[in-house]
Amino acid sequence: MTNYKRLYRSRDDRMIGGVCSGLGEYLFQPQKM
Repeated sequence: MTNYKRLYRSRDDRMIGGVCSGLGEYLFQPQKM
């Protein structure tokens, strides 16, 4: 079973903020904390 996340641009935030928001959601993994 493969478990992976897909990197995407957030649709709620726009332009550069959307890219940063999508990257933050991709990198933030509460399980590792």
